[in-house]
Amino acid sequence: MTGFDPETEEIVTWRALPQKDQLGLLFFTRLVDIFQAVSIQAYLFYYIKNFDTSAPDATISSQAGLLMGSFTGAQLLTTLVWARLADSRWVGRKGVIVVGLFGTAISCLVFGFSRNFKEALACRLAGGALNAIPSMV
Repeated sequence: MTGFDPETEEIVTWRALPQKDQLGLLFFTRLVDIFQAVSIQAYLFYYIKNFDTSAPDATISSQAGLLMGSFTGAQLLTTLVWARLADSRWVGRKGVIVVGLFGTAISCLVFGFSRNFKEALACRLAGGALNAIPSMV
């Protein structure tokens, strides 16, 4: 993978990049973040169906869409706040990444143990609000 740096008019290679370990860690963090957000789609219908087995499929599909959209909506509302905190001296980028990773991990864990739709929705909203990783990219 190479790129062009217009300031020096040189081709930038992977070997020329400093702190490759940190870049690798950021790549892995983003990969895990995307995986947790997208992998839920495979089982979400059946997960919600388990809350109320008598609910019609149309209701379950609507609730699944609401759960998926709530995570992204909460991210949308808080990303600028996280970006501002990342640029501040007292929190910084590393602090925002750590809070984002732990917040997302805890919300995913609690989401897995939710017993009804309202609890699941609250977990997805909290997970999206605490997920600071998109503001770092």
